[in-house]
Amino acid sequence: MMMLRKKKGFTLIEMLIVLLIIGFLVAMLAIRASDAGDAAKKRATSADLKKLKEATEAFYVAHGRFPAATPAGKWELELVDEKTRLVDEVPVDPYNTATSQGDYVYALNTDTNTLKGTYYVIYSVGPDEKAGTVTVTAASGGNPATYRGTVTVGTGDSADNLYVSNCFVNNHNFK
Repeated sequence: MMMLRKKKGFTLIEMLIVLLIIGFLVAMLAIRASDAGDAAKKRATSADLKKLKEATEAFYVAHGRFPAATPAGKWELELVDEKTRLVDEVPVDPYNTATSQGDYVYALNTDTNTLKGTYYVIYSVGPDEKAGTVTVTAASGGNPATYRGTVTVGTGDSADNLYVSNCFVNNHNFK
């Protein structure tokens, strides 16, 4: 009687199945790691924007006005001014790689003479790294006594911008 020898080792099919499963698991981990990095960057940006909003509001309390929006970067200088020193340093927008400094963008409303400079918006260019259009206005018509400020975000490149403002309408877009 002939005895059958038991094979030792794995067949090619078994090895391919194991490699396929390992490859699938590695791909899933890579996707999760990427998503976690994006979520962390968004949380950091939201925290930076809240910090800048608090400093801007404190500047208003100290000076009776909001920091100047022009020339570009002046608002940041006013926040770190040695007399005021509302922040030690202005954080860098992690999404803004288009400029050498990666600044957050700051704008004051320019509409109506009586309320000019009463509303502001501070924003990040967002994950697509394109600034798009974010504007702030005091009014949309009616009685100036009832103006509450509105942030308007354009479409396309603007759709993913993260922002904060002192407006009552659309005052931020993150949770």
